[in-house]
Amino acid sequence: MAAKTTIDSFDENKIVVNHFTAGFILNNLKENDEEFNKKCGNRIVKDVISQNVSKNKGFASAVIQCKIIFVDSKTDDDVYTTILKIPGVEEFKKAFGETLDYDEKIYEKFLQVHESECDFYELLAKYVDIPVPKMYKTLPWTPGKEDGVIQMEDLSSKASVMLGQFNLTQVKCIVRHIAHMHRKILCLDEKLWKGKFIKNQTIYDGESIPKALDRFYEYAKHDDYFEKTIKKYLKFVTNTDFYHYAFGQSWKDLKMMPVLVHNDMWSGNIMWQLNEFGDPTTEIVAFVDWQILHEGSPMADFSRLLTICTGGFNRRKFETIVFDYYLECLTKEMAEERKSCPYTLEQVQENYYIMFLTQAFVPIIGTVITGDYLMKNDSEKLRKAKVDEMLLKCKHILEDVDELLTGKLSYLFERFGV
Repeated sequence: MAAKTTIDSFDENKIVVNHFTAGFILNNLKENDEEFNKKCGNRIVKDVISQNVSKNKGFASAVIQCKIIFVDSKTDDDVYTTILKIPGVEEFKKAFGETLDYDEKIYEKFLQVHESECDFYELLAKYVDIPVPKMYKTLPWTPGKEDGVIQMEDLSSKASVMLGQFNLTQVKCIVRHIAHMHRKILCLDEKLWKGKFIKNQTIYDGESIPKALDRFYEYAKHDDYFEKTIKKYLKFVTNTDFYHYAFGQSWKDLKMMPVLVHNDMWSGNIMWQLNEFGDPTTEIVAFVDWQILHEGSPMADFSRLLTICTGGFNRRKFETIVFDYYLECLTKEMAEERKSCPYTLEQVQENYYIMFLTQAFVPIIGTVITGDYLMKNDSEKLRKAKVDEMLLKCKHILEDVDELLTGKLSYLFERFGV
């Protein structure tokens, strides 16, 4: 007879969140979570409860923390937790309100990215050898009929994100992990990944930029520099063909071998080890949110990382350091496979700046999201300081966009912006 694992009054059919039951959540842990079985396998389960912990954790899914409460739990913290990541537009609506159209097209995108993340955890995570949460169950999503889900490890007790600007130590740590992942992909059997993750190359299209501008101009107090420069390049940064070229072709033109790109490499998706005091260290525990990964440029993740997670001074400084450091790391990684580094400094630099242009207007949208959503409950004084910081970041980005599109990348403006 199997050992009893739940109290007699435990209702395995209890709906914990959406249509997911306590029994569903618990069975996934029993079947796939070694840590749960080791630590809690002999404890009697009393209940399973949930709370939404989505804030600052992305917009394409609701992040639900589920707590397993035991009969012998002595304190509120004496529980076991797991995460359900449920795709949908609800968190997106909280951030963007009615500035976007929630039509069939946006649901198709959300469905696509959920499928991509499921495929990553099911098919690729074990090969890329990069820190990710353990996955216990995935289910496809049929909007309006069946909820999709990814049930995974809850890392909140051992790691946290660090929102804000990264320093060089943090950036170099991320670079080392990316270089290692690139090695694994470059040396992996192409039949396992090549051509299977193409759709998300077109996930960015610039369509959301114009809808954020009025609010951005309000935050910028209608500064003439912003309005003049944005107007000059608005056609370029909202040209879908440019994004398709950058993500799907630019690296080919430079004869660069493709890799798998996380594609949303920013501070909210990087979890850092906590020390004994509960403060983040410089050791990475996990890269999360693999929902828009795709086959593409090795510089795509660097462009998003530096554009979003550093201010103007640090970004410009790091751009004189990071490329050489990446090539140094990748050269060492490839040497372990008795292969040479497939990229030159010239290739890396030119493609980085092309990819930088795909991210250049993201902080403009980010300024609006930060002021209207992420910091809406903070004091006006604190919120103003953060918005001012982001406005300065945007100004430095626009200065560099102008320099690139009137200089060495002017051919792109002539092709996509005129």
